[in-house]
Amino acid sequence: VKPVHDLTEDELKNELEKINKELSVTVFAKTRDNTQDTLYAQDWVEIGKIADKVRIMAYDYTLQSSTIPGPIGPIDWIEEVLTYSQGKIPSEKIFLGVHLYAYLWKEEKASALTYSAVLNILKNVKGEYNEKIGEGYAEYKCSDGSRCILFYQTPEGVKERINIAKRYNLAGVSYWRLGGEEKLLEQSL
Repeated sequence: VKPVHDLTEDELKNELEKINKELSVTVFAKTRDNTQDTLYAQDWVEIGKIADKVRIMAYDYTLQSSTIPGPIGPIDWIEEVLTYSQGKIPSEKIFLGVHLYAYLWKEEKASALTYSAVLNILKNVKGEYNEKIGEGYAEYKCSDGSRCILFYQTPEGVKERINIAKRYNLAGVSYWRLGGEEKLLEQSL
């Protein structure tokens, strides 16, 4: 047998099948082929032929590195990603990647937060669920007086994403987490 790094995709799949293993691939979300950077390298048609499971990371629409606050995985964008996937990857192989973390922007710099950290913030700050984007949102003065903007996952947002996965006949959902999301998932199911 060749070393793994010398195998073609087909050979890798065949070798994995021999030992009763599946090939699972995680891809960036995209809505078209002519996009930037590493998105060119992900040929969803070829991946869809070879992989047993494909997890689409339907989050980081607005990156943590962005200086402009925005939603992490807005619903309309997720719908565009899944529409793009149709005919490229069989729906029964797709798992919709759902974020369970939050981004807090303070002075044009974002930090990633766990759901537990969000709950601590929401003890003193009024957040609201934005149905259009399917995420929680809060804008408030930070303890030092600067402006803070928080986008976070909610039980309603998780439920909406599960429903989208069902509507598109996907294999299911997978979660990207930082820790402390047990309460979020309990309330979502």
